[in-house]
Amino acid sequence: IFAFVISDGEDLFAARDLLGIKPLFYG
Repeated sequence: IFAFVISDGEDLFAARDLLGIKPLFYG
């Protein structure tokens, strides 16, 4: 699972990581 954390996307990254879904780029 690749995690791309941009700006304030830690929460979104953590949530998607738990779901096992590849995080999208939030900018």
